[in-house]
Amino acid sequence: MTDIRFDDYYAIIPHPTHTGILLMKSEDDWTLPKATVPLSPDDGRWRDAFRVNAAFHQLLGITVTVLECLFVSPFPAISHHGSSVFVLSNHDAAWAVPPEGAWISFEMLDTLPLTIPEHRLLLERWFATIRVPLTEGLPWTRDGWFEEASAWLHDQLQRHGLVATGHVEQTRSWFISSILRVPTTTGDVYFKAVPPMDVHEPLLTQMVAAQFPTLVPQVLAVHEENRWLLMRAAPGEKMPLDANPLDYLPRWQTLLQTYARMQHDFTQYTEQLLALGCHDWRLDVLAEQIDPFFAELPVLLQGAWNPLT
Repeated sequence: MTDIRFDDYYAIIPHPTHTGILLMKSEDDWTLPKATVPLSPDDGRWRDAFRVNAAFHQLLGITVTVLECLFVSPFPAISHHGSSVFVLSNHDAAWAVPPEGAWISFEMLDTLPLTIPEHRLLLERWFATIRVPLTEGLPWTRDGWFEEASAWLHDQLQRHGLVATGHVEQTRSWFISSILRVPTTTGDVYFKAVPPMDVHEPLLTQMVAAQFPTLVPQVLAVHEENRWLLMRAAPGEKMPLDANPLDYLPRWQTLLQTYARMQHDFTQYTEQLLALGCHDWRLDVLAEQIDPFFAELPVLLQGAWNPLT
């Protein structure tokens, strides 16, 4: 028996000029565009942006990037289907709607039967959020951000004498980061944007890279105001999926010892780290916060799939 699972990617693709979305006719109902992808049991990155973008490019011939994910179901059981709903940005101005598709306005949506009725509530909530000012959401969840970030990325490549050999690819987009990748003549370069709560991360990465240049990817540029970080890909090789983990224990031991030494060396930079905006998780602070945290935990975990007892 095969161990393959499936995930149904559903896409909210906004119209480029007005507040409509693409729906597809399905017999007597309407549905969001759907792409079904197979999953392996150890697939830990099944909803990464590059997979979603590739699925809908194959399905519709459209060039898109993920703006945000509105819904995810748990990882599906063997031969079952999971489900997820993404908001996508259309980067193909010449793209034509397929014959079975149509642009549907919010007003028209109320009159149409949906194949999956639960999607109606998601759509209503999303239509409400697109009227929220940009300052109240994550920058990478808005149209135009990808183009702005890509332009800055290319400008920094030029400053460092690097030549891109392919397009900027969105690899990951979620609530704690947006990650882009571009191949160059000297290897891949990665761009990362982080939310306000991690304002320290680009500058901290730059600081660590300066202290340990042989252990941390080379930082090419930082945009402090936008919380952007540009760095070369880390050298090395990935552990094969079918490898015996026990064979790699010596490498893990060396890695953890090296990381411990890095941590120890940075104890002398406490004030500098706090000045960068790093979170203060020293033991005396944690001791003050631990009881209020556990008191609030049941509320924080309401609705979780596997809540703590």
